[in-house]
Amino acid sequence: MKIWNLFADLLFPRLCLICGAEDQWLCLSCRLQLTEEAEPLPQQAAPLPIFACLPYEHRMQHLIQGYKYDGLRELADSLAKIMCPTVEKIAAQCKNPALIPAPMSEKRRRERGFNHTELLVQSLGAMTSIPIAAAALKPHHTLPQVGLDRGQRQKNLCDAFRWDERIAISERDCIIIDDVCTTGSTINAIGAALQEGHPASLRGLTLAYEPL
Repeated sequence: MKIWNLFADLLFPRLCLICGAEDQWLCLSCRLQLTEEAEPLPQQAAPLPIFACLPYEHRMQHLIQGYKYDGLRELADSLAKIMCPTVEKIAAQCKNPALIPAPMSEKRRRERGFNHTELLVQSLGAMTSIPIAAAALKPHHTLPQVGLDRGQRQKNLCDAFRWDERIAISERDCIIIDDVCTTGSTINAIGAALQEGHPASLRGLTLAYEPL
């Protein structure tokens, strides 16, 4: 397996998706630059407070699309390192924080091969020691949100999520994690479903934001 991996690296070298430097999909220099720029930027205050780390400009587009659609799972750790300082700032405002990954339908998981948000949250949990509570489920497949306006996005996600009753979130300060915030429809829909679990508080945090 190691020999095959070496052969694959020679044929298809890893190049930083931002600057083209060799050996990594995101080089140290570019990652440190993004981490320095990241901060909890408020996207909305109601119905749930939602924050984002960075604007969804060309650098974040390359990284998130490569990670999400091209299956570059190795980027999970690098993206988590960019988010870590922001996650810790938000968690510091909470008494009993828990990270909630945005869920994916089984159909979408099979198509993509993995839940990118779940993998990201696993890395965040390991790096910050903040507990993970995968308390949200998406039992029904929905259309992609891309290309839909605000009203269509809300309608598309109506009753799409539910609270997993096996995961206790009572008295937990739930931080819902997703990749990109556009209108906040996804995080708000997840939050509405999680209300049944009587959390102490709910808020959202995304890696990037892209105003509609």
